[in-house]
Order: sequence, then C-alpha cells, then structure tokens
Amino acid sequence: ENLFLAFRTQETGVITRQDFRGVWIDLEFPQTPVVPPTDIGRVVCPVIGMFVKNGLLVPDADGFITKEQTRAVFLARGVPENIANATTDGNFLSEECPMCPERINPFLMNPIRSGDVVPSPEDNPQEHFRSTGIRDTEDGVPRGELLTKAEILCLGDAEEWTHERVLCLADLFDRDPECSGVTSNDVSSDKRPEGCGVCESFTTNPLCRSALQDSIENLFLAFRDPGTNAILKEDFQRMWIDLNFPGARPPVPPTPLPPTPVPPTPVPPTPVPPTPVPPTPVPPTERKRRGSLRGRISEGYGSTLSSHRHRLCRRQILGALCALSSGCS
Repeated sequence: ENLFLAFRTQETGVITRQDFRGVWIDLEFPQTPVVPPTDIGRVVCPVIGMFVKNGLLVPDADGFITKEQTRAVFLARGVPENIANATTDGNFLSEECPMCPERINPFLMNPIRSGDVVPSPEDNPQEHFRSTGIRDTEDGVPRGELLTKAEILCLGDAEEWTHERVLCLADLFDRDPECSGVTSNDVSSDKRPEGCGVCESFTTNPLCRSALQDSIENLFLAFRDPGTNAILKEDFQRMWIDLNFPGARPPVPPTPLPPTPVPPTPVPPTPVPPTPVPPTPVPPTERKRRGSLRGRISEGYGSTLSSHRHRLCRRQILGALCALSSGCS
C-alpha cells in the first residue's frame, strides 16, 4: 500500500500498468516528470526538495502535496518512521502544528523574506523559528557560500559530517539577524521559545532548542551512512545545494553470491550376500587310490590272522602227541 501511495500519479490517483511493471521487474521509478532546475531552486527544505526533484514526491496539477503522500514516500525511501512522522507533523496540519495547512505547495515554503522577524502567516507553510538561509532565498539560487562557511567553522579538515558537527552547523545560524557574526536568515517570531533571547543560541541557552536543530538533526539521522554514522562532505553539499540524495553516483552492479554448497546425501552400502563355497571335489584317481589302500590293509590283516591260527593248531597237535608218548619236555 505504501508503495502505491508513494508512486501513484497525483492527477489520476493510479499507477499505469507499464510503470507498475517497471517498479517490480526492472526496479525503475515510474515515468513521472522531474521538476525543471529553474523551479526546484524555490524548494527551501532540502529533504522535500530531494524527493520532489527526483520525481518521488510529485505535486498534483495545482502544485500541492499532502501529508499522507509525503509520509508514504518517506517510508518507501527508507526514512525511519519516527523521522517521517516528525517531519510531516511539523509541516502539515497536526496537533504539533495547528497553523500548518493540510496541503503544501513545496515551491512556496518561504513566506518570510530574508532579514524579517515576523510571524508565519496562518494556514500557510510555516517556517522554523530560525533558518540557515542556505536555501531560503527569494531568487531560488542556493547560497553555497554559507555552507562553505559552516564547513570551515564546523568541519575544519574533516571530510565527514558527524552528529556533533551538524549540531555545530545548526548552532552557527541560531541567532537573530540583528546579531553579529553568522546569523539566521529570518525569524518566525511566533515560534520563539519562551526564555530564548535575541542573540542566544541552544549552546548558550538550552531553552532556544527549536525546529532548526530538530530538522537538521533529522536530516542527518535519515541519510547518514549506517556503517560510518556520518555523511561525506561532498554528499552533504549535494543534498543542500543540488537536492540530490547522498551517494548519487552510477550504481555498482551487485556481486553475485556463490551458490551454497549442498552436502551429498549419504548412500547406505548395498548388502552383499556371502558367496557359497562348494565342497572341493575329490578326483577319481584319488578315490581309487584310497579304495586300493583299504583292500590291501584288509588282505594283510586276513593273512596275518590265518597264520596265527595255523601256529596255534600245530601246538595243540604237538601237545597231544607228547601226552601220549610221555617224552616231551
């Protein structure tokens, strides 16, 4: 649903079939018109400006965007929900901003002229209490020299904007225009925090904390590199001056992941039945030899028995003769 609300055409409330396929299959944005550079310079909010310039936040035929539409686009682009809610609640009609309009023309968000200290007009885009003036210009040309000055004073030789450094940038412009040094471009006097003096800032007086610090801090938190917890100096310049998302470079083709190796399925061994061993056959010659041996043994035994009987018989005869003659000794 958020995808649809973020990329539908505001005039028709739909996404064409061709564009919907492009979003899902080719990962291409719908063919929405990109705001010409001559007009985009009038968008003073860098966050809304990036989305409008790159065709993600498309005003309707009358030039307006809605709270629901803006929040859906922020979420679809990966802006954290708490920051998406805070940004839309602070710019559209809500309990936080009861004087904000229900719809906003992003090209008419600068109702207070440079140097003025006046209330924001009711039912119109509401300016912050104080502003940097980097994009708050009447001619639509960003004042890059102000960002350069912030880089000198808050970055020094560093090449990254950190959380601490972006708060330094906010504090740099956190004084009324009548004060000395770098000051706010203008002042929405009805939003002055109670107890905050004209030339006091959040650093010198914590009561001066306002939407100036909140908006710059949310910009940093929404677009920082989560790996380094910082935004590169050149990317920060693109965001403020050119209204380009950080890292707006040619996309790097993703490195294909190697296939996940699949372990082979173990195959149980096939049981091999034991091979029956046949009895060793006896050759015929061996059987004959064994039979002959048995015959010889039998014959020898019979001959011996016969001889023994013969000797016994002779003794019996001789004994009988001797008894008759009584002459045997």
